[in-house]
Amino acid sequence: MKNMFRDAKMQETFERMGYVTVDFLNAAEVEQMKNAYFELESIKGGMRKEYDVTFDTEHEITYDFTFTDSNPNYKQAVFDRITDLFMPIADQYLNNYQPIIANFINKNPSKGEVPLHQNWAFVDEYKYTSVSVWCPLVDSNIHNGTLQMVDGSHKRFAPVRGPLIPWELEDLKDTIIKEYLVPMNIKAGQAVILDDSIIHYSALNNTNGLRLAIQLIMIPGNTHSIHYHLDSTGEKPMVRVYKVDKDFYMQFHPWLKPKDVEELEAFEYNPKRIDKATFDKMLKGKAIDQPKGILDNILSLFN
Repeated sequence: MKNMFRDAKMQETFERMGYVTVDFLNAAEVEQMKNAYFELESIKGGMRKEYDVTFDTEHEITYDFTFTDSNPNYKQAVFDRITDLFMPIADQYLNNYQPIIANFINKNPSKGEVPLHQNWAFVDEYKYTSVSVWCPLVDSNIHNGTLQMVDGSHKRFAPVRGPLIPWELEDLKDTIIKEYLVPMNIKAGQAVILDDSIIHYSALNNTNGLRLAIQLIMIPGNTHSIHYHLDSTGEKPMVRVYKVDKDFYMQFHPWLKPKDVEELEAFEYNPKRIDKATFDKMLKGKAIDQPKGILDNILSLFN
């Protein structure tokens, strides 16, 4: 995770907290992006049908999210609009990062809760770090469902994450929401650059106003993106690891087995659940990409 940022203090904060807050868009650029969102509405394809093959109405998506749209042309247009403006700014903060996914996220009044989660793993997180640049286009606070973080939870939990892989922290969701979250109260045009592995959440938009934000997901320029898919069709569940690129995310159905992409490896899926005591211990422990000491290597022989 070294040398991600051009600024050493920003790098230190990111390594410690899992995110940094930066000035990003000016007022005119915020309005430009708002206009882009509404201009592109006419070419939306609508949410993919049966996008979640294990559909649970309790977790129905109630916010507008570019990633789940069924029209690749709309997703490409959103990607182009966002990256044209964001990339020169992001390059001022980050060293050699490339975009793979761009989203508008719009929460209607009284809707839009995003369940506690970690973003999918887009790279091998033992070696690399993917980030999301989250930039609200309105002042963002606890009332309109701002992003909320578990400080320092990056690179500690579930390094293998994908749309069908059960989350090891599922049993702790309510506890984490009640006890661990820190809200990002920031102005329109500011941005949070976050490690995609950090635990985060956002609540309902409990206002009558617009709650519109942008997410740009980026990976190091010296690597490719990967996609973890849980394949339960065989005798034993297997996690299949695919080599993918930004075009893959334009076309694919998030909850179906990918086609026509290179499979890098596969391994048997061994599910686990973490209790609160273990969570607290891991939260204070070493990140998975930190070098191991002699004692760590000895202990690993017995685990």
